[in-house]
Amino acid sequence: MHLTEPHLTKLGATYEDSNNSIEVKTSVFPFDYHLLPTAATYSRRLFRDRPHRGRVSLNVSHSPSISFFFHSPASLRLDAATGSPKLSPPSISGLKYFAFEKGFGITFDNILPKLVAEGAIHIIELSTRLRATLECGFTGLLATLRITWSNEKAEAGTLLVFSAEAVLWEIKSVCFFTVFLQHLLIPSSFSYLDVQFSLPIFLSTRFSPALALTTAVIPCTAISLGYHFFVLPHRRARRLA
Repeated sequence: MHLTEPHLTKLGATYEDSNNSIEVKTSVFPFDYHLLPTAATYSRRLFRDRPHRGRVSLNVSHSPSISFFFHSPASLRLDAATGSPKLSPPSISGLKYFAFEKGFGITFDNILPKLVAEGAIHIIELSTRLRATLECGFTGLLATLRITWSNEKAEAGTLLVFSAEAVLWEIKSVCFFTVFLQHLLIPSSFSYLDVQFSLPIFLSTRFSPALALTTAVIPCTAISLGYHFFVLPHRRARRLA
C-alpha cells in the first residue's frame, strides 16, 4: 500500500435461505472520510410453487438510486428425451442445454424514474451467458448487450452500450484468486488480489445506426468464428478421447 495511492477495499456480506436473500456491499477508501458507496439488495420469493422473486435494491452514493424488480431466475427446461446435464454425456456442439431468465422493473435514479427490462440466455455446457437490457426514461433510451464467459478461475466478456449520447464497446477480463475456508462451521470464502482488466472504447459521442450495427456484427462474427474453429474441434476431440 502506498500512502499517496491507497488501495480500494471492497467489503460485502450475504445472507440467503430458501425464500429470502440479503446482500450488502461497500467500498472503503483509506484516509477518505466522505460518504462510502454502499449497495444493499433484498430479494424474496413471491410464490410457493414458482421461482419468481421480487427484488429491492438501494444504492447510497453521490448518485443515489432505488430499484424495484420482478425477476424470473434462470430455469432449465428438460424433457424426457433430453435428460439432466449432470447425467448425460457432454454434447459435441455444447448447445444442448439452455436456461432462460427475465426481469422488469422501475428504477429511480436521482429521483427520475426509468423503466428497465432485461433478459438472458445461459448456455450451460459452454459456461456462456448472453444478456440484453433496455432502459427507457426521461433521459432517453439505453440498450446494452453483454456476452460473458466464466469459470472458477477467470471471467471474460464484452459489453455493447447504445444510447442517444454515445456508442460504447467494452472488453473485460477478470482473474480470481480465491481461498476457501473449509474448516469453519459455516462455509465461507474470500478473494484476494482479483486482477481485472477493462478497456472501454467510446466509438462515437452520438448515436449512429450504421455504427451500432457494425459494432454488434463484429463481436458476434468473431465469437462465431472462434466457436467454429476452436470450440467445436476441441469438444469433438475431447468427446472422442
